[in-house]
Amino acid sequence: MYRLLRFIDNETNTAPDYEVVLELDKFEESEEILNKFIKVCKEKNLPYSDGYYDYMVIEYACEVPIKAESIFYYKDKKSAFDVVEWDGRVIASSALGCDFTDQNYLEITNNVTDKGYIQWLEEFVKAVVTKAKLKCSEIIIDDIEWNRNIFLNIDGHEYDIRTWSFIPSEEDKKGHTCAESVSYTLFKNVKDATGSHGEEVSDGILNITWKNK
Repeated sequence: MYRLLRFIDNETNTAPDYEVVLELDKFEESEEILNKFIKVCKEKNLPYSDGYYDYMVIEYACEVPIKAESIFYYKDKKSAFDVVEWDGRVIASSALGCDFTDQNYLEITNNVTDKGYIQWLEEFVKAVVTKAKLKCSEIIIDDIEWNRNIFLNIDGHEYDIRTWSFIPSEEDKKGHTCAESVSYTLFKNVKDATGSHGEEVSDGILNITWKNK
């Protein structure tokens, strides 16, 4: 998921306020999306950009901000997208309580083909790895067991996410569960004298969502 955020007083505040302007399932720097952003800003009577980083597109996974994706210029006569440089990532980091300053885009290869997991699995893995503050460039999702433990290869090292509980948290208009609160622990496979063991890296609770047919 992507959100267009407007940062307020970002040149003076240590942690600037922000508001969500628009949410998108997918984002690309296209003329269509640019016009959509301009339209919603005008409809909401939002001010034109006074500073370089007033409007930014942020990628989220399971409500975890994982990447400052793009700058959106909202100008009187000309609007455009641009790359988020280091100072912009600092602004977004301080506002959202995360760390984009050394962000890497996580390239994910998903070898799981079961349709029951496709909608939420990659997003969940991205959120777990981001919250664990693992600096990595490639994640391979190798498998998921019947109990929904997930096996990963991250930059050539074996990890697994052990899930402990799935608690329904939201229903769709037909009364069917469409979101669950998931408690998990991330482990790294470490070699030892007897073979290997799982070393705990991080744990937490995340919300996964999907759309029912």
